Amino acid sequence: MNRSFDDANGYRTMSVLAVPMRDHKDAIVGVIMLINRKPDFHLVLTSTAHTEEVVEPFSPRDEHLLHSLASQAGVALENKALLDSIQELFEQFVRASVKAIEVRDKSTQGHSSRVAELTVRQAEAVNAVSSGIFADQHFDVDQIREMRYASLLHDFGKVAVPEYIFGKAKKLPDGRLDTIRLRFLLAIEQTSDERRRAALRELLSTVENANEPRVVPVEIGDALAALARMTYRDLEGERPLLDEAELDFLHIARGSLSGEERRKMEQHVTQSFYFLREIPWKKTPWQQVPEMAYGHHEHLDGTGYPRGLKGAQIVPQVRMLTISDIFDALTANDRPYKPAISVERALDILVDEFANRGKVDRDLLDLFIAKRVYEPVLAARSA
Repeated sequence: MNRSFDDANGYRTMSVLAVPMRDHKDAIVGVIMLINRKPDFHLVLTSTAHTEEVVEPFSPRDEHLLHSLASQAGVALENKALLDSIQELFEQFVRASVKAIEVRDKSTQGHSSRVAELTVRQAEAVNAVSSGIFADQHFDVDQIREMRYASLLHDFGKVAVPEYIFGKAKKLPDGRLDTIRLRFLLAIEQTSDERRRAALRELLSTVENANEPRVVPVEIGDALAALARMTYRDLEGERPLLDEAELDFLHIARGSLSGEERRKMEQHVTQSFYFLREIPWKKTPWQQVPEMAYGHHEHLDGTGYPRGLKGAQIVPQVRMLTISDIFDALTANDRPYKPAISVERALDILVDEFANRGKVDRDLLDLFIAKRVYEPVLAARSA
């Protein structure tokens, strides 16, 4: 026997019993070793001489019991390894799913990861509060992981949304404004009246301004109404400068999506839920992932979508996810339909247009702002 350990530590090994731990394939996954069998469990070995005097050899019964313990320990190790592999499988699945979202919608690359980090940081901020409204609120490790998965996958349903909608930067569909410009050029060439030619150029400029994703001023609305009655000539005769569909697009009240396009975009929430509920989350500690992702566009006052949930129907985890989603959407600098806005302006919007109107949780938003939860995420994005 190698006595170097004993010599180095002033120990004395007198008896040893070692048995292997095996998995279900009978492969050795570890060893359990017992050293120095004492006649009494509570007996303390005080010296080398004392050890040599009282230590006994291990008995066949000891060996039998240790084999039983090793068998159970081997199963436990195998189960732990299996759980670790399942968790790693979920991690890989989530990463692949996020990549699939971002391939479809390049304008929001990084959005899901940032929302997940913002949501996790909010949960950690709540956990750090020891007094006040959040004193009794605590999220354990599995609940935080559940929030992270739901945040990462909240937009997965976008894979079912027509791709052109993601990158629609203007009100008119891609290429339609060029077609309209050609009509105006024809109309200008077809008149010798310089005043009419100048008016047509001005009206074309009005169309170009109306195509921007912002609220249509009254004067532009009046000009569009006048355009509805104007025509040009082609080989088939008199035709309208703007058709009915084009006028509808240019009258979009806010943003770049028509009512139908917006409905298709909003369907991504339900599609996310339909997809996620097919995953066996119920067999994991993260059972509420589909439901959390389903709620990220709901508002406390019941004006959100798709189910119009309100108040206590929206759990704190989803309330945090909603704040994260809105904040990142406001501050993102890669959206084709809007420029990024400053952090200060984004927080003002969250307070004035969401918290003050009862749409998001004011207490959670106050904590989000007070703890500056967003700073590390913004720093990483700009790095």
